[in-house]
Amino acid sequence: MAYGGTISWIRNLNAVPDVEAAANAYADSSTITQNLVQVDDSPIDPAILGAVDKLVVHSAGTRNPFGLCLSPTGSLWFTNNYNRADTSGDGTAGYYQLDATQPDFARSVQDQIFLAVENGDYGFANDNWRPLNPMLDPTSGTYQRVLSKTFDNLFNSGPYQLHDPANPDGLGPNSAPAGCGFLDTPALPADLRGRIFVTRWTHSVTEATAAGDPIQQTLTYADLVAVDPNTGGVVRVAQDFEHPVAVLADGTQGLLVADYPRGAIGGRLFAIALDTDVDAIADSADNCQTVANPTQCDSDGDSFGNHCDGDLNNNNAVNALDYILFRAQLQQPSVAPTYNQADFNCNSIVNALDYILFRQLIGSPPGPSGLLT
Repeated sequence: MAYGGTISWIRNLNAVPDVEAAANAYADSSTITQNLVQVDDSPIDPAILGAVDKLVVHSAGTRNPFGLCLSPTGSLWFTNNYNRADTSGDGTAGYYQLDATQPDFARSVQDQIFLAVENGDYGFANDNWRPLNPMLDPTSGTYQRVLSKTFDNLFNSGPYQLHDPANPDGLGPNSAPAGCGFLDTPALPADLRGRIFVTRWTHSVTEATAAGDPIQQTLTYADLVAVDPNTGGVVRVAQDFEHPVAVLADGTQGLLVADYPRGAIGGRLFAIALDTDVDAIADSADNCQTVANPTQCDSDGDSFGNHCDGDLNNNNAVNALDYILFRAQLQQPSVAPTYNQADFNCNSIVNALDYILFRQLIGSPPGPSGLLT
């Protein structure tokens, strides 16, 4: 039998013997053929589902689960390429034969993102296999319909609006959300912390021609979006890739995006620059990473910008000795582009505003600076 677009898992890899095909759950382990997959229901057999050392079905009802990612708390999420289909407005859809392009993207079902739920049904209705898997039986006492966290147009009975990739209401139709990854770091703007970052692989797609419709809309993706796992809200973060196929948190508070341009150009890997203090200077190049200082003025050339460097005697501490030096500079001029070292805001005068800034720096070492990491 077929199981219906599954998420499958091995509960405990440590329990799997180091023997080829040891995790195979099929009754006949010697002939893994298409026919066997269509007739052998072992991976969804209740007697086997609880096995910790077998590859069994976790949940079903997807079409093309593309990107898998784990949240910081260990929850599994995945993106789903739904298919080229028009919504019926009641949670179901009509499909286009041989995956033909739709003539009206406004009515199209959008691609999805799900929190994976054991034994869950994600709703893709293919009648070839849906009656065969008890996970997909709405009459079952343990049935769980799991909805996309993002808007997918399935339950929209109109009016219909064309998806705008730059201002998304969901992941969009035909976007092919190929990769996903979580990132939660102070280096992100507050409205992006804890989001799921998703690459939309499709570069552009155009509506099929239709009688009476002289205009065929084109949607252009090839971007990186951030999804709020609580509300399902989506915002575009970066664009102008070719075919971004994966996104990964790099372990150093950054994001890496793999891009596949095709043609003569090989694959590319992009690092998405983070800007903690939102001063338009990437953290890796910012001499004050946590205090906005777009001018980057650094009077003593120690790679700490004036705005976060109260260490006037350069002993790696800001204390009473620095206060004495600061008082001696009060009301003294500060000439661009070098500026007075005590002119913390680099406004060409050492005054009370600098005293306020200096008090905030007392007791802390200078920085942090991306130029010294």
